[in-house]
Amino acid sequence: MKKFLGILILVFTLQTPSQADDVRDLEIEGMSVGDSLLDYYSSEEIELRVSRIISNYKSDKFIRSSFPSGFGSKEFKIYDFIGVHFKKKDSTYKLHALSGAFLIHNKSKCIKKHDEIVKDLSKIFTSKPKYNVFEDEEGEVITSHFSLDNGGIAVRCNILNEEILKKNNWNRSLRVLITTNTFVKWWKSEAY
Repeated sequence: MKKFLGILILVFTLQTPSQADDVRDLEIEGMSVGDSLLDYYSSEEIELRVSRIISNYKSDKFIRSSFPSGFGSKEFKIYDFIGVHFKKKDSTYKLHALSGAFLIHNKSKCIKKHDEIVKDLSKIFTSKPKYNVFEDEEGEVITSHFSLDNGGIAVRCNILNEEILKKNNWNRSLRVLITTNTFVKWWKSEAY
């Protein structure tokens, strides 16, 4: 985890403040929103991963997929897996949302790492993070979100109950998520 934090700090501190407020300048495992997923995976690999995910979105404008480290020939240096969203009818698979995730099963470790990352990001971005805790019978989600000029970045702890994890074949995780404004608009008004 110290290696991750060091790399995350290094990646973001190499950006100037004006660059850091543009989501296209941020990377997760060398990928950025606006990139074509075809630069990293073949269309066959992408379609294989898409077919493995069951979506509960009301709108199918965007498709999500995830890739574990080691899938295909891509071994990740920092994250355990990445998640992506791209438009359904886009043959270039242009990324509109990109996340890197760590499997962290301990709630206190997840919160501590969340807070460390948010503190470091707060030194870089001109916007201040918005902090939110959502809790229901399924568990707890802690999120800090930075609004940028053309999208946003969020750091999120997913601390879900065991039965929900097993039912959905999910894992507890800490995620760093980069999104475009187009994706955020869809997420807020159409996805659910």
